[in-house]
Amino acid sequence: MTFAFTPQRDGLRTALEVSFERRTDPETGGLSAADCAWPGRLRRIVRAGLVYWRRPELVGDVELLLTELVTNARAP
Repeated sequence: MTFAFTPQRDGLRTALEVSFERRTDPETGGLSAADCAWPGRLRRIVRAGLVYWRRPELVGDVELLLTELVTNARAP
């Protein structure tokens, strides 16, 4: 997994880019336990960012969109 932050503007970071490589479980050929944990981890990161940026009203919608994107990206 890699993280990339945009440069700070007025002392604030304005974006976070996250990428990760999917690994299959060697025993089942499906998603590994570590990969299955990513949607929850990313929701926590986004939630913390939105609260930090004083936009808690967006948490529900953004978490839903993020979950859809990550779930679709993880699909075989």
